[in-house]
Amino acid sequence: MKKLKKLWIAFAIAMAALMVFAGPAMAWGGGCGGSNANADVDCSEIDVTDDSPAVGTTITFSGTVDITAEAHARGLGSMASASSTAYYVIRDPEGNIIAQGVSNLSDCDIGFFSANADASQTFDWYSDVYIDMVGDYIAEHGGSAEAFYLTLLPFRTDCECDSCSANRTVTAHQNASLSTARIRPYLVIQLPAGGHIYLNDHSEKFFTTDGWGDPTTDVIVYTDGSWQVEIPAGTIIQLDGTWHDKTWIEVDDQGNVIGRYGSDGHIIAEEIALSNSITVTKVG
Repeated sequence: MKKLKKLWIAFAIAMAALMVFAGPAMAWGGGCGGSNANADVDCSEIDVTDDSPAVGTTITFSGTVDITAEAHARGLGSMASASSTAYYVIRDPEGNIIAQGVSNLSDCDIGFFSANADASQTFDWYSDVYIDMVGDYIAEHGGSAEAFYLTLLPFRTDCECDSCSANRTVTAHQNASLSTARIRPYLVIQLPAGGHIYLNDHSEKFFTTDGWGDPTTDVIVYTDGSWQVEIPAGTIIQLDGTWHDKTWIEVDDQGNVIGRYGSDGHIIAEEIALSNSITVTKVG
């Protein structure tokens, strides 16, 4: 009889514990004020200070990506997570990335009776772009969001996702007030100094032609006192099978020639095609 009484007492304690732990979960699970996940991304239009800029000027792109990413779990054994990403990227007429930015946020929470996660953000950005060639400059921005929650008692789960993007194209034109021979196309010769390549230690040698991609009409000779580079008249230079309006000829401290192109010369050419040989001579 005493054993039966102890068993009933133990059963009563267990039931009371279950009501304590399960009661809040049953009250919070779903409905108004219950578990939910929310993901929403809104991209503004991209603004620009000048949509028809001239070469040699600077313009400013700007925009806003507004992201809501939040999750709330209400129940026994709760978990919530949220993440968001916002970005912008600007490309020049040759397709090179000249400016970019990104913002990543994430949050995760686990609790006995509730959990909350919030990775919402407002991504305001702007970027100054120097216009150094004719053609289309393309700015793009966008974002993505994800929110997730899970409860064990009552068992509930949900995941929400959203994304968006927008772009703006600005067409740059030649500046009539400047000599076309001093704008495009041109060649940069970079020579070693003290055994190292200094990217700021260069001389700009413009092609003396009226058309882009035509052969040089005059010999180009440049020296830093240690090395000399000579490009014969009538030379056509192609990097990776294409003529570029900006071409870099870089000579290392062993006299090897490296070709570069892109708006700032950051792309290293795998192949250099020449209609005439470039002569590199050590003079110092």
